[in-house]
Amino acid sequence: MVGAGARSQRGTRVGLPALAVHIDAVRAAALGAFAFGLLAYVPTLLPGVAFGDWAEMQTAPALLEVPHPTGYPLFVLVGRLWLFVEPFGSVAWRMNLFAAVSVAAAAAIASLVAARLGARPLLALAGGMTLVVTGTVWDAATVAEVNSLHLLLVALLLLLAVRWRDGCREPTSGRSDRDLLLGGLVGGLAIGNHVLTIAALAVLIPAAVWAGRRRLDRRPAILPLAGLLGILGLGVYLFIPLRVALSGPTDYPALRTWEGIWNHITGVAYQHDVEISSPGTLGAIVRDLPGLVGYAIGEATLLPLLLAAVGVVALARRDGWAAFVTGALSLVTVWIFVGYRGDLPHYLLVAWLAVAIWVALGLEALVAAAERSRWWRPTLLPLAVAVPLLAGAVELPNHDLATDTTPTAFVDEVHALLPPNAILFTYWDAGEALHHAQCVEHERPDLDVIAPDDWVSFRPCTGMTADAAIRSGRPLYALAYADRGLESIRGRYVARAVTQLAVPFGGLALDHTATLLRLTPTG
Repeated sequence: MVGAGARSQRGTRVGLPALAVHIDAVRAAALGAFAFGLLAYVPTLLPGVAFGDWAEMQTAPALLEVPHPTGYPLFVLVGRLWLFVEPFGSVAWRMNLFAAVSVAAAAAIASLVAARLGARPLLALAGGMTLVVTGTVWDAATVAEVNSLHLLLVALLLLLAVRWRDGCREPTSGRSDRDLLLGGLVGGLAIGNHVLTIAALAVLIPAAVWAGRRRLDRRPAILPLAGLLGILGLGVYLFIPLRVALSGPTDYPALRTWEGIWNHITGVAYQHDVEISSPGTLGAIVRDLPGLVGYAIGEATLLPLLLAAVGVVALARRDGWAAFVTGALSLVTVWIFVGYRGDLPHYLLVAWLAVAIWVALGLEALVAAAERSRWWRPTLLPLAVAVPLLAGAVELPNHDLATDTTPTAFVDEVHALLPPNAILFTYWDAGEALHHAQCVEHERPDLDVIAPDDWVSFRPCTGMTADAAIRSGRPLYALAYADRGLESIRGRYVARAVTQLAVPFGGLALDHTATLLRLTPTG
């Protein structure tokens, strides 16, 4: 394979011309996976604004805002750069497109990893395509969120780890040093996108040190230098205090101290939901195993999972290090998914990355066995891509958001109900969509949308506070689900129902109801 002592499928060392052809084929496979991802994702993108966290990640890069904990500064900064580079369409759609490009690039890297681990290029392509059509992955690719960039960065870290391992087998090669150093920098940056990267690094760093232990004995300065580059990458978190310092006095009140910034970055507010260090997590995994298996079959269909099982067994027999790394990444991902709420499918993205690589290796193992039996014909090889193509055809209706204008229609409905110069108190899921429409797309600039009590609240474009709103004399309204966002002004108004509205809570659908209230201040 490309890297340490590239060899042909029969195990003999290939010549330079053959190696060049192989490298070109591997690159073509990666480009093919990337193109397939774009072909699947771009036509199925959510066409406009979303709700909740998704709307926030459509908004924060455009306004250079600090999102909810843990801050995600790399996503904000790279997303802002993306909006400069890609000038077509609405901001919301462009950020959705950024998710699609990120996941398609992760699929390309999955193909590169599979090829390095022994899959011939066409089968590596099939593995990358499998990642593209996996249900959870497809969902992450059609609407803006930090998870798409997280998948891309972890895939890149895995590729760099494998390249470092392979390069350490060539004592005269200096390229592997660059892979380790680049891995350090990317690791730091990746934590700046999502702290979940720490779990992946807990697997990749010890594995890389073990694989390169002899090289590190000869050049001990490489490892601390990689660590320094990681710290440099973590410097993206400086965006948060700098942004707070440049904001108005009413913005980010919880981030005006270093303690507040630290609590934000470390996600203190989420820690009551975290049980990943609890011994009960293992029992929960065992208890939930049938459900997890059923969920996996629903997301990927049965055939790719069976191929992945063949692939991981084949990999373990000839490359224990790679089997350990991909297996450990998958297991730690499932562990965190179960230990932290157990209802956030995007926490499993890295596990699906491992599955896609195993699918390619499972196809390789089956093809190699068929070749040894002498009934296989090379002309049958393209049939491998039929597996992800079939899975994609099955999954397409479940993940096509191209005609979903629900959030946009919701925003229009709320705007139509509010008189000129009104102020609306509302909650997170609804408010973020309204915040985006007003502050990014400049719809209804006469409004102020406020969530005074939500610790991850959006900020009114004008910086108006809840107290100022109560005293303003302007028309006051509230749209609150389960009274969220109204606690701090309780008792300071008389409420009159205007109408019932279908509202979102935790998803992209209008699957709950809330009352639009007209508020009359009592004092």
